[in-house]
Amino acid sequence: MPSLFTELITSKRNKHNSEERIEVITGMVEPKLCRQLLQDISKLKRNGEKDQALSHLKRVKRHQRRQQDNNISSENREEFEEEHHQVSLEVLLGRLGEEEISKNLVKSYNLRLKRKLVPARSPGSEKEVKEFNAIWPTIYFHKQSEEYKAVERKLSALEVEQMKYGIEQALKFKAAVIIDPVSGCIISKSKDELSLQEKKFKFSLEDRRSPNIYSPVILAIQGVSRLERKGATDLGMDSAGFYKGQYLCTGYDIYLEDEPDVFESMALLHSRIRRVVFASRNLRNGGIGGTGIQTNVNLLSGTNHHYRAFIYTGM
Repeated sequence: MPSLFTELITSKRNKHNSEERIEVITGMVEPKLCRQLLQDISKLKRNGEKDQALSHLKRVKRHQRRQQDNNISSENREEFEEEHHQVSLEVLLGRLGEEEISKNLVKSYNLRLKRKLVPARSPGSEKEVKEFNAIWPTIYFHKQSEEYKAVERKLSALEVEQMKYGIEQALKFKAAVIIDPVSGCIISKSKDELSLQEKKFKFSLEDRRSPNIYSPVILAIQGVSRLERKGATDLGMDSAGFYKGQYLCTGYDIYLEDEPDVFESMALLHSRIRRVVFASRNLRNGGIGGTGIQTNVNLLSGTNHHYRAFIYTGM
């Protein structure tokens, strides 16, 4: 059964790691000299950007020379093998083009240089760990992998039902609807907030001179703000309830007919919304990718908050 909601995400791998292999220089070294060689490599390195390109790779690859002695415990095996010359060590010296570094070390350590193609990125799954490590040992953090993140992002049946309810409310009322996912209750509707403001300030839709201030997203956020102000008045400025509400929409989800524009998308980021769910793309000035990847406000790397965004595909 196809999913009712599609998450709007960008794969970092596609953006930053289009190359699958990178050419490097390696050198075979005696095990007893390996530690000093690594220290000398670090001293010679001056260009941090070049090091960064290889940060996902381990510095040393072990090559077994003969059959292992199974009587040696695993914690002592590496030390025993090196001491008895059962392994040879291959050290990653640098990327191709850094020959000057390699040449400075060849004579000192009697290195046998090789040119080798190694993985250009860190593994994205357990399967890739095995494939990549067969070429050169890599550094792998499971919780940072695309495989792990995909499992973490998967929506439960309960979440899908709740999101279905939320988007149905937004389409029914033709409004922005903010819902507390813990209680499942509607916290704010943009139409309700607009009605309150029209009565209080005595203006009509035609009188509005700043349409951005009265957009469905902003009105819905103002509705949450109204509740927070009321709570602060009732409970007092020093109460835990008041301080909890300093970021207005922390933990809340918003449901919309249309993708929010850039202004609204940033307002949602500042209010610490948890999820944004909408039914149709805004190709004119959408802020969650409707006008291109450059306007994915929810995926900006330099911000201290990110929210998940979904488009409803069940219509």
